[in-house]
Parts: sequence; structure tokens; C-alpha cells
Amino acid sequence: MRKIFTQKLLDMKVIDVDGSEIGRVKNIIADVRTGMLTDLVVKPEVELDTSAFKKDGEFILVPFAHIRAVGDIITVEQRKK
Repeated sequence: MRKIFTQKLLDMKVIDVDGSEIGRVKNIIADVRTGMLTDLVVKPEVELDTSAFKKDGEFILVPFAHIRAVGDIITVEQRKK
């Protein structure tokens, strides 16, 4: 994956590989010990079934390992938690 400033990811649209809209990036979680990015904090679309995601209040957590592409949008491969 190419390098990108995390600030550019904020408010970026997140979709599943099948084209389903998941939501928009609101924050990013990093492991303070390793510096590795671990999760996208996403404000989910209203109609999204969030049962397949870990949740943090009104947000869902999408593991960085699930990211498949970053461009004008972020494409992820959704998996069960």
C-alpha cells in the first residue's frame, strides 16, 4: 500500500468490496507501543447492519487489515467480528 497522510483519510467514504456503503472515517486508532495503525473509526450509514462490526458508541471499528484499496474512497473486505 502506498504512503498517505492519515489526515487525508478523515471523512473519506468507506465501501465494502461488493460496493455497499459502510460509512465515513471519523478517526484512526494506533497501537502506542508499535505505532501501527489498527482500526478505522467509522460513522456508519444509517441503513447499515452493524452486527458484523466491533462497536465503540455510535461508531464501528474497521480493522486496518481489512483495507483492500485507498484512493478517492477506502475499499474494505468486511468480515465477521
